[in-house]
Amino acid sequence: GVIYLVSDLNYNKWDVDNEENPERNFKLMDTKQILEMKEYGIEFGGHTLTHPRLSKIDLELAKNEMLKSKITIENKIGCPLYSFAYPYGDLNESLKSFAKEIGYPFAVATDSGPGIFSEDLYQIRRIAIFPTNNMFNFKRKVSGKYIINKLGKSF
Repeated sequence: GVIYLVSDLNYNKWDVDNEENPERNFKLMDTKQILEMKEYGIEFGGHTLTHPRLSKIDLELAKNEMLKSKITIENKIGCPLYSFAYPYGDLNESLKSFAKEIGYPFAVATDSGPGIFSEDLYQIRRIAIFPTNNMFNFKRKVSGKYIINKLGKSF
């Protein structure tokens, strides 16, 4: 598995401060927990410093969010990060270029990008699982057929 880490927050501020659908406050993993998970084979990826909507902020600030988070997490876990997840799946061509430039071999979005991940390694579709998903939705999303069914395509 891959867990995408927000490096400079200690709780889910982006969800708690969401006026349209606020969620309860929960503590994010500390360094000890992250290193323990690493020992069990969990991989970690970058997810910015503070979880902003990157395409809605100044490009230099967005670059800073991505780069400094990568450096911080790599220093914390002692190994390179291989992937980046755009917060909210919010991206544009500039952000994709920057993910590549700072050394990520690939990056994941949410419900955007081609159905075949190798077509765009900086906009790979991923399936979001939320606290509001019931067991039926969870099983449907992890079945392996979810994206194919959602796109209405066969490969």
